[in-house]
Amino acid sequence: MFGNIIYFIIGLMIYASYHQPLYDAGQSFFKVAFFSFSLVLFFFILNKFFFLKLERTILKGNFIGLDTRFARIVTCQSIVAIVIFVVNIYCLNLLSYTEKFLLFSMFPSVEALFFFLLFLFYFFIIWSCAYKSYGMLHGAEVSRGSYIWSNISLSVPVILPWFVFSVLLDIVNILPFDSLKQFLGTSEGGVIFFLVFLIFLSVFGPALILKIWRCRPLEHGYYRERITELCKKAGFECAGIYYWSIFGGKMITAGVMGLTKKCRYILVTKSLLNLLTPEETDAVIAHEIGHVKNKHILLYLFFLIGYILFLYVVSDIILYVLFESESFFYLMGGPFQKQSVINLMIYSILVVIMFIVWFRYFFGYFMRNCERQADAYVFKMFGSARPLISTFVKIAKFSRDSWDKPNWHHFSIRERVDFLEKCERNMEWITLHDRKIKRIIVAYAFFILLVGLTGYQLNFGTMGRVLKDNVIENILHNRLDKNYDDFAFYAAMGDWYLNRKRYENAIKSYKKSLSLNMDNPGALNNLAWLYATCDDDRLREPEEAVLLAKRASGLVTAPYILDTLAESYYACSLFGKAIETAKNAAQLAEKNDKAYYEKQLKKFIKERR
Repeated sequence: MFGNIIYFIIGLMIYASYHQPLYDAGQSFFKVAFFSFSLVLFFFILNKFFFLKLERTILKGNFIGLDTRFARIVTCQSIVAIVIFVVNIYCLNLLSYTEKFLLFSMFPSVEALFFFLLFLFYFFIIWSCAYKSYGMLHGAEVSRGSYIWSNISLSVPVILPWFVFSVLLDIVNILPFDSLKQFLGTSEGGVIFFLVFLIFLSVFGPALILKIWRCRPLEHGYYRERITELCKKAGFECAGIYYWSIFGGKMITAGVMGLTKKCRYILVTKSLLNLLTPEETDAVIAHEIGHVKNKHILLYLFFLIGYILFLYVVSDIILYVLFESESFFYLMGGPFQKQSVINLMIYSILVVIMFIVWFRYFFGYFMRNCERQADAYVFKMFGSARPLISTFVKIAKFSRDSWDKPNWHHFSIRERVDFLEKCERNMEWITLHDRKIKRIIVAYAFFILLVGLTGYQLNFGTMGRVLKDNVIENILHNRLDKNYDDFAFYAAMGDWYLNRKRYENAIKSYKKSLSLNMDNPGALNNLAWLYATCDDDRLREPEEAVLLAKRASGLVTAPYILDTLAESYYACSLFGKAIETAKNAAQLAEKNDKAYYEKQLKKFIKERR
């Protein structure tokens, strides 16, 4: 169940971390489409082969271990699907073709939905081919469409917030709120907006997910009354008790979702109610109540937010390391720009690996221990876990799988039963486990605090500024060592030195850029500004500034270049020309920038008087 969620998160991360490479793909759309279709055909044949082979094994009548084999095939094919998606995104560079559509360029969420549907299509192939094997193994009378939809609907908690978030960003970009756009355009603004959205969705999302999962209320009768009484006994409030119709309700499972009591729901499947005794059903519901009583849902959200913060910080560190490496610089530079896509793939792969490690190991470890704590909650409700133990025995028999089958988010059935048996003999084990959970939370909180402080230093503190400056300077020196005759590079280097008030280095860089291309308006303009306004009077050359700014304005008519020319006239005490030029700059300026240019004009007029 959690596997689908992880796969779709990985797919979204692959798409989200993509950036347009600095080169033209050079391949016709038809060639790319043909190769993409060939991959789909190969993937379909591959799935048919493995699942037909499994079906023949099932027909032999020996079901031992086949559930595990089925899950292994699905997992392997899911990984192949992710690899094919990476090939489409990074190797075939499909986004360079889709961005030509006006609808996609105007509304990025529509383009994102298109690529999500492409990713979903690969999994549709897996589920379509796996359907018959699933039915043979579980004897489930579920239609192919219901089986596929059940797999898709499990991913709704991921798909829904992502898509709604994308649509909201599109709406913000359409609205005339420039300050909000600028804020959301920053990394910090994007993260804050996403966290607020995530908290809002965590509170109100369950009601919507309930409808998408096609859950219907548990009818009034014996089981509803029994579960209601159990909730009252535990002091547990919820908005309703529903049938969980996933896979036609054939799975033996239950769940609880929602942070607040008005948006919290208990879910049970028909198979669970049919298979278990009333006492065993009580034990399962007590387990779900235990999750809420121990605030596990809130803690899971805490872990998710922690991952976002961790990724935000570590991504910067990864980029610093990549930029520092000689191989990264080699691939990014000059004639090797076509290979820059490899670096984007490296970055994406590292981000995906971090996600897998975080959730598979750190979050998985925490979830397993939370499940154990929820198991132990039955002792607080009933004083014994015998009904829950017998439930695990029935589930193991029904699934025809090994008691020792590993699970990243649950302990194996044998481990769960052994722990409950230990608690039956000595309930001190429950107290010890509760303390263990508290230690995990404290350690995690300390880790997140450390990550937060590191992130603050990297983005706002002295450490971050020094680190960024060192990284960029090393890149600049590496580029110089390779003797690139790239005027744009030297102009960028001059900008970097100018922003750090290293004026002599900036002048050398701008002059080098102009020696390679005298018609470079950016370098002309910025060198003119430096000569006209430099803090160091020794480096000022107002007359040279006028000549450079005039040449720049002859190449490009832009308000910022005219402003430089006006400032250069002002430095030469040519106030009339400064005022005339400043007026032209103000007329060309955008509405948001007019205040600056009008301020400049007032300064020149004041000096003339």
